[in-house]
Amino acid sequence: MKRLISISTIFLFSASAAGQELKFGFNVGTHLVYRTKFDQPIFIPENSYYIYQEKSAGAGVINKTSVFNSLSVGGLVTASYKRFTLNIEPQYFFQRTIYKFKEPTETERVIGKKALRIPIYGTYKFWKKENSTYLIAGLIFHSEANYDLQNPGGEVYFVGKPYAQSTINFGDNHFYNVLYDDKPYWSSMLGIGKVTRRGLNYSLRFHRRLNTEKRGIEGRIWNLELNIGYLFLSTRDFTKKHYLYFD
Repeated sequence: MKRLISISTIFLFSASAAGQELKFGFNVGTHLVYRTKFDQPIFIPENSYYIYQEKSAGAGVINKTSVFNSLSVGGLVTASYKRFTLNIEPQYFFQRTIYKFKEPTETERVIGKKALRIPIYGTYKFWKKENSTYLIAGLIFHSEANYDLQNPGGEVYFVGKPYAQSTINFGDNHFYNVLYDDKPYWSSMLGIGKVTRRGLNYSLRFHRRLNTEKRGIEGRIWNLELNIGYLFLSTRDFTKKHYLYFD
């Protein structure tokens, strides 16, 4: 990880020294679609006696599509050469997903994360103009803290007393080593983007985790993310020469 970031940083500032333009800005993003699939028909967590069962044959214990379940905010540094651009985006990332289970009893799990993400990727413009459509290809580094707990729900009261007894708390971190772990990891990224005339940079990005089997992650996860960036500062702003003319 350190080596890749170092190489990218050296490239960025080498481009600046060679007369190419460095730009700085910020970006925000969210998952348009977040897909989770865990194919096992029955799952027993290592730290609990609770048993998760698929609700229908072949569905898997988890078969969920979520939308708009995340938020990322971060910076953006780009270096361009002709139609190619190298981009680095250090981001703060937050995600929250609720998984509902029907069998053997109805329960919900809240699984989320707080993370440092660093997308490192290249783009290629289809045309030479500044606001051209472009392709995206690269990697994302993730270092995250996960939480996995039973949704406490809301208590219902009648005449000042609980209407029904609370459900049993079956414990936390049931899906550790199934949907997540504590190890940093990489994911691949492919996408397409477009810069508007006002400088807003819209992109759709497809992410998929890498080396999940080696890490012991059994669930299959991918997502489609919408990202919006804006560049507001350039090295050319500091290198342009200004002249004063007197009559």
